[in-house]
Amino acid sequence: MDNPVTFQKAVRKAMAHAVTMGSGGQGRAKEQYTSFVNVYALAQCTRDLAPPLCAQCLSTAVSKFAEACGSGQGCQINYSSCWVRYEIYPFYFPLETNGQATTDLTKYTKQQEAE
Repeated sequence: MDNPVTFQKAVRKAMAHAVTMGSGGQGRAKEQYTSFVNVYALAQCTRDLAPPLCAQCLSTAVSKFAEACGSGQGCQINYSSCWVRYEIYPFYFPLETNGQATTDLTKYTKQQEAE
């Protein structure tokens, strides 16, 4: 990234939003880094965790980003009963295109024509 400090700020903001939403099960967030690059974040817990324990697990997992991933363009941490991930491309479904959600995978997969 051109500006690692600004990028990590965008990552922290996206992850904070995802963790807040994710403490109830699953949270997704998108934060703009530049006019051309977004940070996509996902925070998820297993169903057996109560919201306070989920929030604690997610916070612990996010705290591992610096040591596990450095300032990479993406990272995933699997931690006990939760996991967190961020990338600079949309990786969770439904994907958003032009502000509308879609689950039409034909737009994102290579099609092979029949002979």
